[in-house]
Amino acid sequence: MLQAPSGEAADYKAWAKAGASGFLVSPAAERSTQWRTMLAEVRAGKAKPLFVADTLGRPWEEVLILAQAGFDYLINSTAWWDLRENWFLRQQQELGGLVPTLSSPEPLHGMRLAHRLTHADTAHYEAIYRGRYLVAATASSGLICPMGYEFASNVSFEAATARETDWDLVQEQAPFDLSDEIRRINNLKATMPVLQGEGELRVASAPGTLPAVIVRRSEYAPGEAACLVVNSSAHEHAVPPLSELAIAAGTARFVEPGKKKLVAFDDLAPYESRLLATAPQPKSKPLSPKESNKRLEALAANRVVIEGVAPELDGGRFPVKRVSGDMFEVQADIFCDGHDVIAAAILHRAPDAEAWSETPMTFVDNDRWAGSFPLTKIGRWTYTILAWRDLFATWRQEVAKKHDAGQSITLELAEGCEFVKRAAKAAEAKVGDELKSLARELTKIKDEGRLLGLLESADIANLMRRAGLRTNLSRYERDLEVTVDRPIAACAAWYELMPRSQSGDPLRHGTFDDVIARLPYVRDLGFDVLYFPPIHPIGKTNRKGRNNSLTPRPDDPGSPYAIGAKDGGHDAIHRELGNFDDFARLIEAARAHGLEIAIDFAIQCSPDHPWIKEHPEWFDWRPDGSIKFAENPPKKYEDIVNVHFYRDAVPSLWLALRDVVRFWIEKGVTIFRVDNPHTKPVPFWEWMIGDIQKEHPEAIFLAEAFTRPKMMKRLAKAGFTQSYSYFTWRNTKGEITDYLMELTKTEAAEYMRPNFFVNTPDINPVFLQTSGPAGFKTRLVLAATLDPLYGVYNGFELCEATPMPGKEEYLNSEKYEIRAWDWDRPGNIKDDVRLVNAIRRNNPALWHFTNLTFLNAWNDNIIAFYKMSAERDNLVIVAVNLDPHSAQGADFEVPLWEFGLPDNASIEAVDLVEDKRFTWNGKVQHVWLDPTIQPYAIWRLVPPGAV
Repeated sequence: MLQAPSGEAADYKAWAKAGASGFLVSPAAERSTQWRTMLAEVRAGKAKPLFVADTLGRPWEEVLILAQAGFDYLINSTAWWDLRENWFLRQQQELGGLVPTLSSPEPLHGMRLAHRLTHADTAHYEAIYRGRYLVAATASSGLICPMGYEFASNVSFEAATARETDWDLVQEQAPFDLSDEIRRINNLKATMPVLQGEGELRVASAPGTLPAVIVRRSEYAPGEAACLVVNSSAHEHAVPPLSELAIAAGTARFVEPGKKKLVAFDDLAPYESRLLATAPQPKSKPLSPKESNKRLEALAANRVVIEGVAPELDGGRFPVKRVSGDMFEVQADIFCDGHDVIAAAILHRAPDAEAWSETPMTFVDNDRWAGSFPLTKIGRWTYTILAWRDLFATWRQEVAKKHDAGQSITLELAEGCEFVKRAAKAAEAKVGDELKSLARELTKIKDEGRLLGLLESADIANLMRRAGLRTNLSRYERDLEVTVDRPIAACAAWYELMPRSQSGDPLRHGTFDDVIARLPYVRDLGFDVLYFPPIHPIGKTNRKGRNNSLTPRPDDPGSPYAIGAKDGGHDAIHRELGNFDDFARLIEAARAHGLEIAIDFAIQCSPDHPWIKEHPEWFDWRPDGSIKFAENPPKKYEDIVNVHFYRDAVPSLWLALRDVVRFWIEKGVTIFRVDNPHTKPVPFWEWMIGDIQKEHPEAIFLAEAFTRPKMMKRLAKAGFTQSYSYFTWRNTKGEITDYLMELTKTEAAEYMRPNFFVNTPDINPVFLQTSGPAGFKTRLVLAATLDPLYGVYNGFELCEATPMPGKEEYLNSEKYEIRAWDWDRPGNIKDDVRLVNAIRRNNPALWHFTNLTFLNAWNDNIIAFYKMSAERDNLVIVAVNLDPHSAQGADFEVPLWEFGLPDNASIEAVDLVEDKRFTWNGKVQHVWLDPTIQPYAIWRLVPPGAV
């Protein structure tokens, strides 16, 4: 490749003919049109040289113009990125759809990296150079490496100034040679699809913290991710917790590129950079019905008491919930009669594993014991507790007391030797041999003091523990379970839309291709899950018209919930949306945009559903022979009939419905929003979800059950991954506080994951009808920061709230007609949605639910709360004006106590809305929120001593 001056097409053709495979040029923005024409002319010839545009140092407006001029690549600004600021990510996002980019580990012109390392110890230079090259390899489509970088050269090899002897001198004086490492990284770049193309690039670590975590995705590797962990300091740093990496990358399984063994997360050395690749989730082996029904029988009565186990849900009847990457803590009250020393351990078994693992428990206080282990795989884990009397530890304790009291311990020493002999017989070979040798040595020692010292030594205590001499070994009477889901099951932003309304024309039915065209919009707003109401054929009998009218017009599309027609039922696609090939393309396109598709699983049928003729025994019939329509008196749903689940429908209907879910999983869908599950038998859900997740632990089920609290909770216990909630109707400070305390501080937190949808096609909340854009912003921020799971139905970002008079329903609802939306109409809050979702992504404290704490704010119209990460390095405070019509202010407390600071201390904070840094002095501060400007404030506290 030649670094060429601006020329004419004939010049480039001549150079290409002479053997040049490409050209590095510095084009002028005002000639972008001429460049496009000239590039096309050059490429029309036999030679197809590459053209790389060097736009470094140009105004961003000019860069964007040249990005569209037809160049093969454009050199980006990786060399100047400090891995903390977001400007580079924004640039890459803007360039991503225009032109591929090349990264350089150091500037191509001017001062080289060696000139900029005056702050670093020369002993760290090699690690810095390696790290910058890894960043460049991760950041874009390709690499361009300045000559001499591998030798840390400070010589500028410009054609006009370079001397013939410079290259030899650089090699002779090189502090190191990175050639092999660069060759290795280049090979990774060439062989790892996730590092190819532009794709998604984001910093997943908390702002201002080390190490930095960069997550890379690519359309060439759907579902995969690469994590680059960079320690840009002269000190060792721990790798971020597995739970944070799991949420950032979508899995808790990481390997070194090109290897299969899961990595061990050792600390990062100064300036060390580590590239990790995500490992595929091993396929779970389905259990047979016999295995799934098998239960462990209780052991005989145990001497050591094990009770008060936590977490334990309904006596072990149901599993608790966690996500992969969590450290799972188990506690219990463990004690025994008398004064003997006891010991305890957690037994735990991963999904599909045959062998148990054991983790020691430690004494906490007042007979309370605790231990924890990492959840590294999705699926159903099993755990229980062992406890036993440790007679040797008891002997040591007692003999020490007698010796200190001056009592004779001759017999006690003989007992100690007997313990060693018994342990030697019971222990496995290696430990047993060591103990036998020790026992022989003990018989030769006549001095009591020396014998006591040896028996009380830490080495012998460790040997005896390894021997496993456990007296009165007791096992907790139940084996308990924890369902471990993918991170997206607990932390995700959902966006709901009607595919048929995506054409932009109310007279044309939308297609899956129209939805594909909308994917960049959804991802740009920061959403993770794109959810569709039913996409199946819609019946014509008793079809509903606009606004739920009983007299439809011939062209009315009907409700998508009236499922079933001559084209098929729950395993078919509505013809006007497209076919299964189109749907497959949609799934792949969504994955390439970092989105997962969720579909509706609605167990109801139109009168035209094929099942009615094929399986009349699944439905209710009236005495006159007519089928019974769905109703919720006084409401009637003439376009829908319900199945019944018992009588002759068992087990055939249950199996058929399970197979519908299996069918869509095979089509690439693993997230299901379930319509009205509270109107179907709970045992069905427990059986069906459990059966599906044995084979597909990645499957997620959201319960749309706006019903009584106990039924909502029972459905969550029965297996639903997520639940709709009452948040939609909790508007006052007291209502919100009480409800969130119930969800986060009671047993419900162990099994119920609420998804705070702010609106749905069925629910147009009165608060939104009457509050204008300020109210929409208020509900957005509350939902997105109180809960790591939240969702919106399209139109929310446009502040759509026109109601049916006197109802919580939308006028001209998409449920009954095709709509066309102006996505840029005045008054929208898209910028707020985008900002809030970005704040969620960038702050690990907001990735969790139960870490919520409300703050004193002395005004009932102002609600304030905070969340803090378990590592205490990320604390976010949110304040919201609940009055959408009037400005409100309040004194509130800043949680200085979380950092051990006194009430009069100062602390730095970052305004995440305005992107400003400032200092708060004292615990009590004041906030003023004007709904006409911004009804919310979001701050991040900077921990004392943090970067």
